[in-house]
Amino acid sequence: MLRAAVSTYLVLLGPCVFLFLLYVMGGAKRPSESLWGALAFIVGYGIFIFAWVRMFQIELDHDVLVYRSLFGGTRRVNIADIESARIQIGYRRYKDRSLPPTRLEVCLKTHVKESRLIINLKVFSRHDIALLMERIPGNRNPRLLCEASREFCSRCALGSG
Repeated sequence: MLRAAVSTYLVLLGPCVFLFLLYVMGGAKRPSESLWGALAFIVGYGIFIFAWVRMFQIELDHDVLVYRSLFGGTRRVNIADIESARIQIGYRRYKDRSLPPTRLEVCLKTHVKESRLIINLKVFSRHDIALLMERIPGNRNPRLLCEASREFCSRCALGSG
């Protein structure tokens, strides 16, 4: 099972922690009622961000690919129904603006009611993405992540060649 990378938590929760510490240090000198409202908002926001990032999961069993996100719900796709998979970065068409900027587009065979599965890759580590791409059938860019740096290739299962 793949979960969001630690760096995702640090980037998204870092400002909450900074603001929390700033308000606590400032409130110790001059406590006021408005301070508690701001602290409650910051803590609530931090809990929401933590829960949102925590919900991103990818599972790849022997015959099923499962992707879960907070707002997208849980999607299950049989491995046999996967026609191709490709990492897309950026937007190629105007209607792609609603999609994640870094995503895995899994195209499904025609007999499946939904034609594709979009997986937000931004929250996962590069190493986990490389391992996932190796296991997905119909993968169109298996070595995409490993071409960037040799030291990354020495850590992942794809190798450097």
